[in-house]
Amino acid sequence: MDEGTQALTRAGWKHHDEIERGDEVLSLDPGSMEITWQPVQSMVRTEFSGQLFHWRNSHGFDVLAAPHQQWVVAHRDRSGYTHLGAPARLRSTESLSGSNKQLITGGGFPGAFAAVPRYEDALVELVAWVVTEGSFQKQRARTGVMVAQSPLANPAKTAKIRRLATHFAARGATATEHSNAGNGMSNFFFGTEIGDVIREVAPDKQITPGFLASP
Repeated sequence: MDEGTQALTRAGWKHHDEIERGDEVLSLDPGSMEITWQPVQSMVRTEFSGQLFHWRNSHGFDVLAAPHQQWVVAHRDRSGYTHLGAPARLRSTESLSGSNKQLITGGGFPGAFAAVPRYEDALVELVAWVVTEGSFQKQRARTGVMVAQSPLANPAKTAKIRRLATHFAARGATATEHSNAGNGMSNFFFGTEIGDVIREVAPDKQITPGFLASP
């Protein structure tokens, strides 16, 4: 594998030399075609000197593979028809035909992602506002977050943040708006209940891989 090859883990994208036994990797079950998180059971790294097969297509798939490497491929009947709904199978590089249309490089049923999201849409939207245009309280023992916006220059953006403040206030959280007479800005403050969560998923305004990969 080259240095650009990565796998999606619970902790975000990792290069092959960063993955360790026990890391959970987003995986495709060839039998059920279900996508689930599965722990890495072992890592096998070997040297190879011999003929390599170059596979590429117009969708960004571009690999060099050894003859014995295994691939998930779709079932094809004797007439050459591909059955995507049938269980997939593993085949070695050297046993594949000259066409790479059999290769399964995506799709599947998202069993890894819960039907009910972990974070509500309003919180995800607020995280984006805090990361791009907000700030954290710096006083000790205070964990609120603030977002400032200009009602005059950006009325639509201000309305969106105000809608979020109304949403969280209706659920019992601290969410207030104060006008700055000096510069005309509207300062929106979200208290500890929300600030603690945002600091967890975006410490120092850096979104964590776990938040990005959460259902």
